[in-house]
Formats: sequence, structure tokens, C-alpha cells
Amino acid sequence: MRSRRRSARFLFNQSKEEVKALAVEGTRMIKECAAARPDTHWTYQYSPETFSMTELTFTRKICDAVA
Repeated sequence: MRSRRRSARFLFNQSKEEVKALAVEGTRMIKECAAARPDTHWTYQYSPETFSMTELTFTRKICDAVA
């Protein structure tokens, strides 16, 4: 359980809020690039491996933030 609480700090050396902000900013950039190519079908998804050691509630917060 302890490693799950520390996963954001361990992987990115950032707080949970900083990790969420990183995800939101990355999503904004991807959406901007996708909008420049409207004839392309885009699929945006997270990798389950990325969240395999992350608290489910935090994972949900990130998913909600980038939706």
C-alpha cells in the first residue's frame, strides 16, 4: 500500500496536483494538434500499465480532469 501512495512522487518526482496538471496540459496539446487535422480519426486513451500501481481514486481524478 505504501508504494501506491508514493507512485506519483516516485515516477515523476512531482506531487499529485503536479502530475494531474501535467496530464491536463498534455491533453490540451494533443487536442490542439488533433483539431489541426480534422479529417483524421483520433483515439485518446490511457495505458493501464501507467496506472497499475496508482490509487484508483487518483487515477479517476486524472481521467476526469482530461475528459
